[in-house]
Amino acid sequence: MKRKIIALLLTACMILPIMTISGATGATAEDINAMIDANTEKAKQLEQEKIRLENQIADARSDMRDMNYIKTLIEQQMGVIQERMNVLADNIALQEQAIDDKQAEIDVLESRIELTEFEIQDRYIKIALLEAENEENKGKFAQIVKNDYMSGGYSFMNLLLSSGNFLDLILRAEAMKKATERHDEFMNDLLAAVNEQQTLIQELEDLKIRLADDIETCEREKLALEEQRDILQTNMDALNAEMDAERAKLHAHAGDIADLQDAINNMYRQYNATNDEIEAANAEVTRLIQLLQNLERPDYSGEGFMWPLDSRFRLITSDYGWCSWRGGPHHGFDVGNSGISGANIYAVQSGTVIRADWIGGYGNTVIIDHGGGVSTLYAHIQNGGLRVSTGDQVRQGDVIGLVGRTGWSTGDHLHFEVRLNGVHTNPWNYF
Repeated sequence: MKRKIIALLLTACMILPIMTISGATGATAEDINAMIDANTEKAKQLEQEKIRLENQIADARSDMRDMNYIKTLIEQQMGVIQERMNVLADNIALQEQAIDDKQAEIDVLESRIELTEFEIQDRYIKIALLEAENEENKGKFAQIVKNDYMSGGYSFMNLLLSSGNFLDLILRAEAMKKATERHDEFMNDLLAAVNEQQTLIQELEDLKIRLADDIETCEREKLALEEQRDILQTNMDALNAEMDAERAKLHAHAGDIADLQDAINNMYRQYNATNDEIEAANAEVTRLIQLLQNLERPDYSGEGFMWPLDSRFRLITSDYGWCSWRGGPHHGFDVGNSGISGANIYAVQSGTVIRADWIGGYGNTVIIDHGGGVSTLYAHIQNGGLRVSTGDQVRQGDVIGLVGRTGWSTGDHLHFEVRLNGVHTNPWNYF
């Protein structure tokens, strides 16, 4: 594609030299005809260059349509990739949030384990204090028993002997019984408290184990979430790489499009320049024809013109005057009936053929001088269809050519003009 663009640019830079022809005082008909031939040949070359440029422009515009279509496909593919990236980005964000939520859950469980451990330690401290108190009370009780024993103890005989009367005996015995019961009750309460603390510790240990199991479960779930997140991120990286490749492709393609557009612009500039040169060459031919007509100015007979075709061919497809389709003036009228191709073209009035050759956009053309500065022009005669030559004398009604489509023409038709002193005028004034 790039080689083709460069070739188009080089071709667009080729400019045919244009020869400016000026009239010379005292020039003969032979001199003027030679100059007309030179300008006609130059116009013919320029028209060939113009056709070549038209074909190249058409090819380049076709390439441009193809390249723009490819550009559209690339942009659509990038849009699809972007949509997939957006979905993946949303999924990754959700996955990250799930990971954060799971980590928060793990943090809560770890905090609960930490608090449980503190509570277990607190329970152990309480047990130690209770056991110490229990040991202390057991020591005190043992000392009391020992002292009583050393002093004779609290046997019934001792109570009896030490009592002043029976009532005192009963009271002493009851007091000793209650003291022993209170001591036993207190000891039992201490033992119950120790057992309760140990039960609580076991429950906390069990809770700690359950929390640790929950943490392990959460860790596994978090790991699974992270693996899923990593897979999504890998997919995202692949899409990013794919998007970068498409961007690079689009960038390179845009460069090719810009180069091709530059080539097309250059070809259009050359095309317009070639048109200007063709118009200049044709204008020079018109001026030279005017000079040729002015060499000998026979009187114009004043007779009316006959119709230049058979009577059945009278469909005017483009009249004299302003033409909106061309965006400018039309210097004659066109007759373009169906079946007109190859039809006879007649001299509308007697005169001298001052030109029977190719003339620029007119294609094969016959110009007849009728005297008095009046001439008629018959254009787009088919190749091989000229029936007269320069210098021939013709009479009204003689066949001078066959209808064709040479030169600038979109179909078979006759373009007919009337010129007065070389300048086009309304042909209807002469019929």
